[in-house]
Amino acid sequence: MLTLGTGIYWPSAAFWVMRSYLPQVSVSGVLGTPTVVANHVYWINQMGSGQDYHIIYNPDFWSYGRGRWQITDVIDQCWYEVPPNPTKNPVTFILEYKGARPNFGSSLLFMPWGALTTPIDIPIETESQPYWWLGTDE
Repeated sequence: MLTLGTGIYWPSAAFWVMRSYLPQVSVSGVLGTPTVVANHVYWINQMGSGQDYHIIYNPDFWSYGRGRWQITDVIDQCWYEVPPNPTKNPVTFILEYKGARPNFGSSLLFMPWGALTTPIDIPIETESQPYWWLGTDE
């Protein structure tokens, strides 16, 4: 069973993003260094709070592709747990497209409960060559 809180999407739920333009995703509002295993980003005992936070991105989005994605299809699940209770509590969140920043490129910023702190940028798979490269040196 999927666990997903209510999402608020900016600039809108109908917004499409080009995956090839995103070298990273960003997370705000959760402190500490996340563990990243494939498309699962999580924090265990987040900053001593006793809560574990989890975000699962759509695996097809996480792996590099040249397609476009509706912003509502990027996050598969997000929840928190309070161990030892295994109950998955849905997290309400904002997912916002952030245009290119100097030295960082574009990103999708995930903010649980709309909490804005200094974003943590998490690199995701990118193409090794520019999209216009034809595989020749000419």
